Amino acid sequence: MGHLDPYLSAPRSSALLTDKYELTMLEAALQDGTAEKQCAFEVFTRRLPNERRYGVVAGTERVLRAIRDFVFTEAQLENLDFLQPETLEYLRNYRFRGQVDGYLEGEVYFPHSPILTVRGTFAECVILETVILSILNADSAVAS
Repeated sequence: MGHLDPYLSAPRSSALLTDKYELTMLEAALQDGTAEKQCAFEVFTRRLPNERRYGVVAGTERVLRAIRDFVFTEAQLENLDFLQPETLEYLRNYRFRGQVDGYLEGEVYFPHSPILTVRGTFAECVILETVILSILNADSAVAS
């Protein structure tokens, strides 16, 4: 039998489940001094399909695992060569230390209600947007 690729057996990282826009927003915040400002990001739905009056929350545990696993590896950082060295150093040491509150798995939600609130510094919260929205959008759509 052959050898496993080291990437297959390495701990999973969800850190590249972000996008360039959020990474460049992080970089701008680090440069202009707003990175450490406390903030709150709310996840909500603007509308539901016409035939629905409510949705069902799903994916909260997957979101929490993704946040826990949102750690950049050296191999990932090497591929982010469009970022400044200071930003790469921030990402190298990144760990989410904020707070997450929200609806429980299986609860009903209505349009414009905050399904999830993420609190922390702007820098630690902004790069989580894509991964959180991706999971909650997909899982809640299936559950609803």
